[in-house]
Amino acid sequence: MINFKKMIPLFSANDQKLQCFLLVLLSMFTIKIGVIPAWNSVNSDFPNYYISARLLTEGADFKNVYDDDWFNAKIRENGIEQQGKFSPFPPATAFVMLPLTPFSTLTAKRIWTVVNIVLLGANVWLLQKITGWQLVA
Repeated sequence: MINFKKMIPLFSANDQKLQCFLLVLLSMFTIKIGVIPAWNSVNSDFPNYYISARLLTEGADFKNVYDDDWFNAKIRENGIEQQGKFSPFPPATAFVMLPLTPFSTLTAKRIWTVVNIVLLGANVWLLQKITGWQLVA
């Protein structure tokens, strides 16, 4: 088993300013490239999961979900301009977004973004606990 606490640290104690600078720089990059676009628009695979979950709550006939034309029509009906495609997702993936279906599309995307940020923070915290690494002393 690897003992992370005995490994050579990435930075020496004298490099705290560099650590802080890199952490702030990486955080700003993540916010600019990831968080802000996610907050302002519905893109990527989000419509595929969200619309399929919404169709489940509406009792829609799920046999058409793999028909791209039908699925894209449902996406447009919900005010999303981006093309979607449910395949090759298995039907069970529609359950992921069920708790978000009472919300509008953009609100659901914002909630999903916040949940992902919280989970990212939890992962950083867990990695710190596992490895004994200190972000900044």
